[in-house]
Amino acid sequence: MNPLRRLRGLTLSAVVVLSACSTEPELAILPLDVTADLACALDGMLIAQHDGPKAQELHFVVGSSRMGAMGPTLAPFRQASAAAEFVELHGGTVYRFDEIDTALSKQIRRQGIEHLTGH
Repeated sequence: MNPLRRLRGLTLSAVVVLSACSTEPELAILPLDVTADLACALDGMLIAQHDGPKAQELHFVVGSSRMGAMGPTLAPFRQASAAAEFVELHGGTVYRFDEIDTALSKQIRRQGIEHLTGH
């Protein structure tokens, strides 16, 4: 079985189980082993062959007035100065990869709910 498909199934199962126990399920951010055959579920790109920046090298803006295609997002920037300029224009806070945790994930989810409901 495709490792990414298996991970999605396990994640979905965990969310279902957790949602039955609480209105605010804890979201775990888990590392994923990048193997030679690991492919992106959206476009089939082989992750190990991608030459772009790795998440650990980027600066992320959270809480800006700008939305991604599917709502709130972690807006990635290669340069800290570009992230800071974006914050000046659109608000938000700059985070490094190692600062992204469950609490920040909840903040992003709340921002999405506020965006959809107008509250």
